[in-house]
Amino acid sequence: MKTLLTVLFLLLSVPDCNADEHAGYIGIWQTTGQPPKILEISRDGDTYLLTDLRATELSGKKQAARALSKTGPQLTVNTGVGSVPLALSADKNTLYFDKWTFAKLPGTDAPRVKAELLSELQQRQSNRELCQTLGREVEQRGNDISRSNATAGSKLASTTALKKESIARADKIPDCKQMLMLY
Repeated sequence: MKTLLTVLFLLLSVPDCNADEHAGYIGIWQTTGQPPKILEISRDGDTYLLTDLRATELSGKKQAARALSKTGPQLTVNTGVGSVPLALSADKNTLYFDKWTFAKLPGTDAPRVKAELLSELQQRQSNRELCQTLGREVEQRGNDISRSNATAGSKLASTTALKKESIARADKIPDCKQMLMLY
């Protein structure tokens, strides 16, 4: 019985050889530089995924997650041109990726930052849709003016008024004037 307990104790005290050596990569990482880059590394089954949350927010489109490769104790990103390793500091709070250094956001900050980015993404998408609707409306009204039986002077006045109104409405939608090229 004593031998059995000793063997059991030894087995339980040996570290798990199958422990995930890449678990420290999981989380949300942010650079301190401007503009900040924000990455999320997550795990789906045996696959580690990298998502650039800032690129998602800036483009207004959800970016596809990239699958990471396991290379010994490191994860690597296939850039299409080659593989770039992701290196973790000994304390697992700093991530080195190419020329960038990222700090791991504490577990309490990560959900807030992700929620803020997703909210900005939704707002940007909403603004893009409002701007596209305005663009279609302006185009339709412009076509109606050019097809009307009005005099050239009246058409010019209507077109000028439409442009002023369109600029005023586009000013209320962030980045819309540039999207519609209204200056």
